[in-house]
Amino acid sequence: MTRTELKQAAKLSLKGHWGRAVGGFFIVGLLSCVGQLVPRLGGILYIIIGGPVTLGMFYYALKISKNEEFEIGDVFYGFNQFGKGLGLYWLQVLLVFLWSLLLIIPGIIKGFA
Repeated sequence: MTRTELKQAAKLSLKGHWGRAVGGFFIVGLLSCVGQLVPRLGGILYIIIGGPVTLGMFYYALKISKNEEFEIGDVFYGFNQFGKGLGLYWLQVLLVFLWSLLLIIPGIIKGFA
């Protein structure tokens, strides 16, 4: 699909549902900001709820894109699958960390060369 076709398909799937779609993503944004609102415990709390929140956001967006019936409560779907959400989040964090090492280690090796 071209960019124009994707944009038209997105507008079509959101037609008449903009309020609920924006509201759901606003809730996800608020949940993601928990770490900044609570000084010390917020970071630890987000480490625990980050996976389920992300999983719920993707589930919500997938339902919107497939033109399935969706509700704002679908944002919390990740908490129904808490273990999977947490595991996938930690796998993502691990992979990003390992890939970032590839950018640092070659630089150190080249520096010693």
